[in-house]
Amino acid sequence: MFQPQTLRSGHESRQNDAAEPQPADPAIPFCVYITPVARGRDCGASGCLAIQDMKSREDHEGLLKAGLKLHEARRYAEALRYFERATRLAPDCPVAAYNRANAMHMLGRDSEAYSILRELIGVPAAELERRCPNARPLSLQLDAHFLLFWVVLDYRGLCAEAFEYAAEHLRRRRRGLQSVWSIREVRADLAEMRRRWNPKPNKRGAGNRGIARSWHPKRPRHRRA
Repeated sequence: MFQPQTLRSGHESRQNDAAEPQPADPAIPFCVYITPVARGRDCGASGCLAIQDMKSREDHEGLLKAGLKLHEARRYAEALRYFERATRLAPDCPVAAYNRANAMHMLGRDSEAYSILRELIGVPAAELERRCPNARPLSLQLDAHFLLFWVVLDYRGLCAEAFEYAAEHLRRRRRGLQSVWSIREVRADLAEMRRRWNPKPNKRGAGNRGIARSWHPKRPRHRRA
């Protein structure tokens, strides 16, 4: 589940954005981004290939779909329970891991979300593909970096580490990858947070760069699934 900002929900149309990663083919099964209407990461029609038993694959898929619907309804605690059940069926599924981290972030459990996301970006894409052959690991890692941007902002405040994750997300964007954030959203969110971090020069002409200033809303803004 990936996305921010003034309680935005749903996806904006991205078809005219030349820099946008392309949407996934909805006919491709397993752990991939599903259609734009469904908004999120799901295991598709046949479930996760990490599970050998077909019945368990279908259960895994159903749990992820139910969790995504609850997340989009902002029922994060309930969504997390479904993602955790999906994880028990397929402990190595990177899609379930990402969605768990997103729900945890929305519940203020940012230290746990941070650990999960760091693991996802810290392993080679080939390893994530081994865990689930159709997980689209490069797209998943792309958005894991931007979700880490928000997790670190809520967890540690405005700091260099958060902006490094956002910058890495931008460096990785290219055609053929899919993101739940449009490039315009990313750049607008990043510019706004930079203004908050370094609003104006001090007397010597330098800004406040390097100081971890707090940015802790009472509730995190909705990150779309």
